[in-house]
Amino acid sequence: MCGIVGVAGEIAPYRGIFPAALASIVHRGPDGEGTMELPKVLFGHRRLAIIDLTEGGHQPMTDAATGTVITFNGEIFNYRELRTELEQQGVRFRSSSDTEVLLRAFLHWRTEMFSRLNGMWAFAIWEPATATLTLSRDRFGVKPLYWHHDGSALLFGSEAKALIALKPSLAKPNSDAIYDLVVNSRSHASQDSFYKHIISLPPATTATYRPGDTDLRMMRYWNYPAPDDAAYSGDSGEEFGALIDDSVRLRLRSDVPIGLTLSGGLDSSAILAAAQKQSAAPVRCFTSVYGESERGEERWARIATEACGADLEAVVAGHQDWLATLGDIVHHMDGPGYSSAVFPLWAIMKRARASGVPVLLEGQGADELLGGYPHYTAIQLAAAVRTTLSGKTSIADLRRAFTAAKATFGARGLAAWMLRQNVGGALKRFDPKNARHRMMRDVEGSLQESARATPPPGYTPLQKALHSDHSDTVLPSLLHYGDAISMAHGIEARLPFMDYRLVEWAFRKHPPLIVDGKTKAPIRSYLAANGMQAIAERRDKLGYPTAIARWINTGEGRVMIDDWLASSNVPLWSFIERSAVARLVAKARTGDSTAIFHTYKLVVTNIWLMQIGTARAPSPPIGNARGHRSPGLTAAVAI
Repeated sequence: MCGIVGVAGEIAPYRGIFPAALASIVHRGPDGEGTMELPKVLFGHRRLAIIDLTEGGHQPMTDAATGTVITFNGEIFNYRELRTELEQQGVRFRSSSDTEVLLRAFLHWRTEMFSRLNGMWAFAIWEPATATLTLSRDRFGVKPLYWHHDGSALLFGSEAKALIALKPSLAKPNSDAIYDLVVNSRSHASQDSFYKHIISLPPATTATYRPGDTDLRMMRYWNYPAPDDAAYSGDSGEEFGALIDDSVRLRLRSDVPIGLTLSGGLDSSAILAAAQKQSAAPVRCFTSVYGESERGEERWARIATEACGADLEAVVAGHQDWLATLGDIVHHMDGPGYSSAVFPLWAIMKRARASGVPVLLEGQGADELLGGYPHYTAIQLAAAVRTTLSGKTSIADLRRAFTAAKATFGARGLAAWMLRQNVGGALKRFDPKNARHRMMRDVEGSLQESARATPPPGYTPLQKALHSDHSDTVLPSLLHYGDAISMAHGIEARLPFMDYRLVEWAFRKHPPLIVDGKTKAPIRSYLAANGMQAIAERRDKLGYPTAIARWINTGEGRVMIDDWLASSNVPLWSFIERSAVARLVAKARTGDSTAIFHTYKLVVTNIWLMQIGTARAPSPPIGNARGHRSPGLTAAVAI
C-alpha cells in the first residue's frame, strides 16, 4: 500500500516540481521514497512497507531484462499462489514482494493476468521498448488513480492533490460533481472528480498511453456477472462461510501487525470470526465511542470479541475539535462527502497507527452486496405484493412477510421506505431531489441525472438495486473516503467483502438475502454457526454513530453557519442559493434528520471550496520512515 505519482510525455516542465508533488502524498507512504527518470517518463513512489520490508520491495521497480518499470499502490493478496504458478512456468524471482509478482505477471501474461489477480490496486507500468505507459485500477475501484492530459504530457497519481502540486491551475471545482453530491448524494461514481480537469480512471479498467497521443486508450477487463438461470438451491450460509474464510485468509498475509475495525455489527463481526479462526493470537480490534455518555456500539463490539477471544480497544473520538478535524479530513479526501462516519473512522485510524498496527481489516461493501439497507426490504416486499396480486402467493404469505419486516424496521419506517421505492409518476414532483435541484445556481431545465451503471440483463429488481448501490450510487463514495482516511494515517485498509469471488457469487447465484424480515441472511447464518448467535439475531443497525446534529446546531458549528448566512462572500454561494440554504438550516435546527444530513454536505463542500482557494503545505511524515530516500530523482531498484 503506497502512493504513486508520475508524468509521461514532455517531462521537462515538471522535473523541478516533481519532488513537491511526491511530498504531497507522503502520508500514503511514510516508510520510504523512490523516484525514477527515463526519457519521456517520471515515476515517483511513497512506500508503506507491508509485504517484504527489505529493499527488495522498494519502488519504482525495474525488470533488468526489459527495462520495464512499475510503480504500484495496493496489495495482490494471492501473490504467493501467482508466484508459484509463474515459477512453474520458468519465471524467476529476486524478492518476496507482491510488487515483483505483479510486474512479472504483467510481462508473462499481459492483460490476461487481470482475471488471476485477487487484490486492490492502482499501478503504472512503463515499457521503454515500445514507449508505452499502462495504467490500471482494481475491479471495484478500492484504490484511486487520477489523471490529466495537458496536450503534451499525461499526469497521474493516487490523489488529486499530487496533480495539483504539479499543475496548480488544476485546482478548479467541478460544478457537475458538486451538483451530483448536493442533489443526488452521489460522488466518485464516474470518471469525474471534484476538480474540473482531473479525471478518475474507472474501476476494472486498464488504459494505455504513448507520448504524443491525445488521449488514453481504455479497456474494461471485468464486469458484474449475469445471473444464473437456475433457482438458488445451496446453503447460503455454508457457501458464504467458505468464501469469507478464504477472503480473510488471504488478507491476513502481512509482514507487519494486523488489526480490525469492529462496530459489533454483522459485517465486522463476521470478519472477526473468520480472522480469529485463522490466528493463533487474539485479534486486535478497535471500536469508536464518543465519551462515557455516548458509547455507540461498544457493548456489541465487546460481545463479539468475548465470543472470539479477541482484544478490544475503545477509541474515544473527541467533540471539541470536530471542525478542525473535518478540515483535515476534507483535505485528505480532496473534496466534500456526505457521511459523518468519517469522524469515528479518522479516530480509529489515528489510534491504530499510534499503536503500531498499520493494517486493518474492515467490513465495507457488505451492505451493498448482501442486502443490508432498508430499501432492499421495501423492494422485496413490493415484489411480494405483485406476486400476491398475480395469484402466485397467498395473502397470508404476504401478511407474514410484512409482519416480519415490521419487526426489523417498524411500521412507520417500513411504510416510508415502501412509499419512497414505489412512488408513481404523479408523485415525482414531491421528490426531495427537486427541492435540492432548485437550490443550485445557474442550473436550467429538468433535474440532471448523471450516467448510471447498467446491470447485466436478467437481474431481478433487488439485484438491480444492489448493482446500482455497489457500482454507482453508494459504495464508490464509501470506498473513496475509506481509502483517503486510512491512508491519511499511513494505514492499509483491507476489505474482505470486496473479494471478487464473493461479489461474483452473490450476483451470479442470487442467494436469499432477506429472510423473516432480517437482512443479510448469509452473514447471520455464518455468525450463528461460529458462536455469535446474539449478534446474528440483531435487528438494529448503528454502525459508528456521530453527534453531527449537535455539532452543526450548537457551539462553533452553529456560529460558523450563522456567519456564512450573514455574509455574501462565501464560496458556497457561487453554487447554492443562500436563501435556500437558510431555509434548510432552519429545518435542521428543528431536529429534522434529513435536513441535518444535507446541511452537513453543504458544510463540507464550503470547507473544501475554501481550502482549494488557499495553498496548503504537504502533510508531515507519519512515524519513523524505514529506508527513507531523500527527495530527488534516483534510480529505480532493478530485479
